[in-house]
Amino acid sequence: MEKQSAITQREKEAVPVKSLPGSDLLERVRELSNAIAHRAFELFDGRGRADGHDLGDWFRAESEFLHPVHVDLAESADAFTVHAEVPGFSAKEL
Repeated sequence: MEKQSAITQREKEAVPVKSLPGSDLLERVRELSNAIAHRAFELFDGRGRADGHDLGDWFRAESEFLHPVHVDLAESADAFTVHAEVPGFSAKEL
């Protein structure tokens, strides 16, 4: 019974995830893809438009926009703990 009350308490403290309508989400994905493509072209152009580095330019552009989230997970008998590096957000916002 104690475990159920702990779960219920965590659920009460949880912050709801904000969602976007499907059309807004699709538009955001398009904007991101266009921004990555634009940056990849800038890298290509900056190297004198030399062929052979297309994939490298794309990956570099992606890495500038899409930073991996560093996550540390821990589990104990009564809790599951997640430490994540998410610059620009407070713990309450997550």
